[in-house]
Amino acid sequence: MDAVYEEEQARSFANLEGTTVSYSLDGWGNVKSDHIVSVSITTEGGDTFLLDSIDTSGNSHTGEYLLSIAKNSIHKSKLNTRPPLEVS
Repeated sequence: MDAVYEEEQARSFANLEGTTVSYSLDGWGNVKSDHIVSVSITTEGGDTFLLDSIDTSGNSHTGEYLLSIAKNSIHKSKLNTRPPLEVS
C-alpha cells in the first residue's frame, strides 16, 4: 500500500512542479474519536491533492504545534513552486 501511495503522490506532484499552490490544514475527529489533521495542496486551477493525514491525538492543538505540522508537510512535499516556498 505504501508503494502505491508513494507512486501516486510522485505522479501527482510531478504535475505541480513550477505552479502556484496553497497549503491547507483541516482537523476533525474520526469514528474512533482520534483527532486527525489533514494537509492538502490546492492549485491555482482549483485541483486539490491530499498531502498528509496526521493523528494528533494526545497533542494540544497550539499554534506552535500546528505550525510544526505545516512546516513538516511543506518540507515533505519537496515541491518546486512559484514563488519558492520559504519556511522559517
